[in-house]
Amino acid sequence: MRPIALLSLLFLFTACYYDNEEDLFQYVAQDPASCEVTVVTYSADVGPLLTTYCTRCHRVGRTDGNVNLEGYSRVLPYVNNGALLGTAGRQPGFPAMPPSGGSIPACDLQKLTAWIEAGALNN
Repeated sequence: MRPIALLSLLFLFTACYYDNEEDLFQYVAQDPASCEVTVVTYSADVGPLLTTYCTRCHRVGRTDGNVNLEGYSRVLPYVNNGALLGTAGRQPGFPAMPPSGGSIPACDLQKLTAWIEAGALNN
C-alpha cells in the first residue's frame, strides 16, 4: 500500500506542469531584422511594452524613483525629457532599467524608438 501512495504523490506533483512559449522565451534575443516598426501605436505596442517591463515598479501605489508610467499622460513627460528611451535603452547618463539585470529586447526598443520618433502620439 505504501509504494502506491508514494507513486500517487509523485504523480500528483509532476503531472500538471505547463510551459508557455511567451513566458519561456520573453528575454531571448530577437532578430532585429524581423521586428515590425512601420506602424507603432501607444495602445497596441508601447502601452503593453511598459506594462511588461516597467509598471511592476512604476505604477500607482509603488512609484519607485518617484516615477509612474501608467497611462499616456504620465509617460509623456519622460518621453519629452529623454528619460524613457535613455533608461530603457541603457544609455550613458541614465540609470539602467529594468534594474534586474535583464535588458528590454532589441525589437521592443526599436518599437519604442519608432513611436517616439513618430511624435509619441496617443494612438
